[in-house]
Amino acid sequence: MLSKIRELIGYARKAVSRQIDNTMCLTYFLIGRYIIEDEQQGKKRAAYSEETLHYLAKELTLQFGRGFSARNLANMKKFYLTYQSRLSCDILQTLSAKSPGSGETDILQTLSAKLTGLFMLSWSHYLLLCRIDNEAERDFYEIESRQNIPTRNEFARKLRPRGVRHYSY
Repeated sequence: MLSKIRELIGYARKAVSRQIDNTMCLTYFLIGRYIIEDEQQGKKRAAYSEETLHYLAKELTLQFGRGFSARNLANMKKFYLTYQSRLSCDILQTLSAKSPGSGETDILQTLSAKLTGLFMLSWSHYLLLCRIDNEAERDFYEIESRQNIPTRNEFARKLRPRGVRHYSY
């Protein structure tokens, strides 16, 4: 009985961890989208973009703590730009929904249901994958990682021979 309970608890913890990763990546993807959309409306993008990222980083860090540095916000932009092609028209319509009473939480819940399985790795894995320019190669490594689910460090070691830089986060 103890063995079965241990196995069940282990499985439950992994499932919760995967759900957290999925929701976190989805949230970072949407943050990247909002930043990109905001920048596209600005006239002087380069200067405006830097100011915006630093302002957002300061405000978000004050309210939510670590994880929202200007560098990480830039990573969220890159993440969105790298993976935006995976969105279907149906999902894009949900993202664009501006109906009264539909707040960001409702949109996130709807998208979370539609995008289940889109981001199955951790944020650290996606940061490494975003450094691969070739989409087919990136997809290969993502599929391989999903099947084997190596730790971020094991994954970084796998990618190192092909020239993907290693960063500590």
